[in-house]
Formats: sequence, structure tokens, C-alpha cells
Amino acid sequence: MAMQSVYTLIQNCPPLQPLNKDIGSLTSTTTTTPKFPRTDLDTLATWHTFPTEIDSVRNILRNSTVSTSASLSPFPFGAYISNEKGVHCIMQYVIFLSLKTCLEGLDVVQPIYNFADGNKDVVGQPDFIYKSGSSTKPKIVVEVKTDWAFPQLGSIVAEWPAAQSNPKSKLARAIHQIYGYMTFNHLRYGVLTNYEKTWFLRRVNAPQGGRLEISDPYAYNSTSTLLEAWVTVTLLAENNWFYPSPTTSPAPPQCATTLTTPAPAPSSNPYILRFTDPSVFEFIQGIARSRVGVVVRGTYFGSPVVMKVVDASKEQWAIDELDHEVSVYSALRSLSGSTLPCVIAYIEVWNMLRILVLEDCGINLRTYQDGGGDLSTVRDLCNDRLAELNALGYMHNDAKEENFAFNNGNVRLIDLGRASQGMSQQDNWQRYIKKKLANSICCSAGTTSESVDF
Repeated sequence: MAMQSVYTLIQNCPPLQPLNKDIGSLTSTTTTTPKFPRTDLDTLATWHTFPTEIDSVRNILRNSTVSTSASLSPFPFGAYISNEKGVHCIMQYVIFLSLKTCLEGLDVVQPIYNFADGNKDVVGQPDFIYKSGSSTKPKIVVEVKTDWAFPQLGSIVAEWPAAQSNPKSKLARAIHQIYGYMTFNHLRYGVLTNYEKTWFLRRVNAPQGGRLEISDPYAYNSTSTLLEAWVTVTLLAENNWFYPSPTTSPAPPQCATTLTTPAPAPSSNPYILRFTDPSVFEFIQGIARSRVGVVVRGTYFGSPVVMKVVDASKEQWAIDELDHEVSVYSALRSLSGSTLPCVIAYIEVWNMLRILVLEDCGINLRTYQDGGGDLSTVRDLCNDRLAELNALGYMHNDAKEENFAFNNGNVRLIDLGRASQGMSQQDNWQRYIKKKLANSICCSAGTTSESVDF
């Protein structure tokens, strides 16, 4: 079989094309942006050695071979785009498919750049993550911007001091946001791109606060060099993606609101939102991906807990639902520790993550069933929990296996994001009928009681 080097494969890639923009309807984003993250980032510097890293990888590319039948043919994305989601599509079909071919030629197992949706091991909501092999743990996070909202004609490092002092700076928001994703996911590397320019980032050791290094921009029309840069940062992450975090430094005072006082200890009123820094908690293991964010096991002031984490920099509706859930827990605090888990704290970190900290009540019933457990043995306990909730005038509205926690023979109701006061909601009942859940909630619109039928 005739072979070619991966280096030749990249050099023969057809030139990438500029974006086709729908000039009359350009928008800066596809979602609301309720928060401007402010992290402990102390220093932003140029990643001077990145070009040298690319040179080293070129030698690997020259010595790695693929069949001559392999080629890079970036998807000819001719549609006009007007928002960030359009740039997401181009990144998937133009950049990431080509990268997959290159990385497989370098014997990387199952390399994939993809959305973070549904991945329980990703904290926050970065636009894309990179993972490989059978692991779901991200090794790189990628943030995508539109080039009209984030043009960056000058040097990011040179503009950084002024951007830092501007609470509404788009540059500061973008850098703090991706640094936050890298920090919370224990990552060394990240990528920031508007397609027309791409910057590669590395977290490095610093005595006070965080230090982030950023490369010079790589342009889309220098196609082979851009692909070499993407391959380089991917191989660096394959070799050493982990970076200890979160850091112990609070966000800078000038970046805080009047309410952002670090929490010195667990609160006596856990239902009140408090602003703190990453030193008080640790994410250890992803449990599930909920509607609003990720659920993780970890520690809070050293004690084991479960945390429901929402990316406050991306989706206002998710913040609203978590706020609602906390208000329901507060209204039903008489059921705390029996019907419901104990609420330990409600915190916000770096204007970026909003976290509901809960007592760890064990595994959910879906996991229990998948492990061979018999749901019929806990049916009565589940119905008791629902009856206790309903007796106080609340409907859960989402009583499925995933929303009951089980431990040592005890059952607790969890996930109150859809709970409501009063009668059951017609739309929730219709949703269950449409999904045809085998183990669904048994109620109809207009009732004030719920039960399960496992």
C-alpha cells in the first residue's frame, strides 16, 4: 500500500475559506450572557515557546505515515452564518474533521473534538471539548466567538491591562471564561477561536493567583500552519493534560460586586446565595448531566457533598431554574434530611459557576436498577416521599427514577427544578406520555397528588 507522511497530508490540505456572513443579521451570541466572569487570573503572558513546540511536532508528522488514499477535504460550508452557532458548525465540519484524520494518522485512539452536552465529566458549558480513547474526561476546552463580536485586531497580551480594568470588556470576559473552564476541569490547555484567528492557551505555575500564557494568533488562511498548531496542542494535552486546580486565590476585589465577600465558613442560612472562591470546594467525580448543568461529587470545607453546578456565564434560564430549586428547598425545609436532602450551601464562584451544595444521599434509582436492584422493593418508599411533598402543597412534576436517591434502605426526592406549588402541570404530564416512560409518574393534570408505578 502506498503511504504518505501526515506532514504531507496537512501540506496538501486545500486552503480554508473565509466565513460567509449574513451581514444584515449578525448577532454577537446565540444566548444571553448574564455574567462576566472574574477569576483569580493574575498574569496573561505570551506563550513564547509554542512555535518551538510546533517545530518539534513537525518532525513527528514527517515520521508518521498514512495511506495515500487519505486526504483532508474540509467540508465546503457555503451557508451564510449570522451567529455563534454558525461558527460552531464550521468548526465541526471544517476544522475538527480534518484534525481527526491527522490524529488518527498519529495513532491517537478515538480522538474527538465535540460538544460538552451530556458529558457528566465536564464542569461548566464550554463550547467544545477534546477527549480521546474510552475516557469521557476532557483534555482541552475550546471557546468559540464570532469574529465580528471578538475581532481582536491587536495583541491580546498588550490589550489585557486595559481590558482587566473594564468590567464589560469582551476580551476580559473571553479570557476569564476559558481560564475558568480550564481551572474547574483541571486542564493545562485551552483554545480560543473566532475561526478567522485562533489562540492556544496554557496554564502555568505562578506564586500568586493564576498565570495564563497565550500564543500569537494563527489565521485560517495559513491552513497548514493552523492545522499543525491544532495538532501540537492536542498532542501536548495527550501527553500531559492535567493541571492541579482550583487555585486557592480569591477573585480580585475590583472585579467583585458589593456582595462578593468570600464565605469564611459554611453558612447558618444555606438558602442565601453567597459569593466565595474555589478554595472551599473540590470537584471529584461527575455523577450526571442535568437539564441545567452537571452534578458532581466532591467536598465542601472538607466534607463529602453532592454539587449541582450551573454555568452562570452562559444560560440565564439555567440560573433561574436553580434559583427556583433553592427557593423550593427553602419552602420545604421541614422535609430536609428526611424526604429531601439537606441543603448545605448555595454559592457562586468567580461570577461564573453557581453551585447548589447538597448532602450526599447515595445513588439514584436508575443507577440502582442498572446494578441489579429491584425497583418494586422501594416503590412504597418513593410514594411516601411524594405524598410528604404533596401534603405541603407542592408537586415534584419530574418524579422519575433518576430523581430518587437511595442509600442504606432510605429514599430521598432530589432535583426540584420543576417543582411547583399547587396542582400538577399539564405540560409535564404530556411530556411523560410522549416519552412513554416505563416507570413514569402517575398523575393527571389538575390533581394534587403523585405516585410512581415501578
